[in-house]
Amino acid sequence: MESIKTETDDALRQAAEQCLSDIMNQTLDVGQLIHKFIVSKMHVHLGQKDTPAGIRKCLREKLNDPCLYSTICRWIQASLIEIKLKLPHDVWSLTVLLQFNRFHHDDWANILAVFSEQQAPSMSEMKLRCEELLADGVISLKKPRQNQNVEKTYQNLRQKLREIEPEKLMDLMSEIESILDQKTQPQTEKMEK
Repeated sequence: MESIKTETDDALRQAAEQCLSDIMNQTLDVGQLIHKFIVSKMHVHLGQKDTPAGIRKCLREKLNDPCLYSTICRWIQASLIEIKLKLPHDVWSLTVLLQFNRFHHDDWANILAVFSEQQAPSMSEMKLRCEELLADGVISLKKPRQNQNVEKTYQNLRQKLREIEPEKLMDLMSEIESILDQKTQPQTEKMEK
């Protein structure tokens, strides 16, 4: 019984090694290979945990190719989205799939429901529908959109100004005066009317 388990483990390890070799040589579609690697849990057979971090760690260590790593990470994310949403592999584009990561996992089904009659949306369709869902409060962003922090920028600018040479400060003062004139001129004209 033990020898059958060992033979099975060896066969699974060999299949995982072959898949890694195919990814490295890019003999087939890398996305398809990554998807197969994840679904078959090849990372587990190579001694890693069955988590996204375990998958990334396994592929980073085994492939040891920094140029390929960012592409692999994107495909890992896309494959995990396909698996979670039970989407067929390679129907939705990589860039569209990665858009799901902007939103809470609980909202993914709501996004998918918008496209249920359509096979795979384009990037512009995905963005448009997600903006509509956001506006309606149906979904929410993982990270809220950041408005520029004017006060922080102002404080940073004041600090930087202290470091500038006096003659360059004079040039800046002239430029600031010119900008102020342009910005206040329309307000002055409105007030006169």
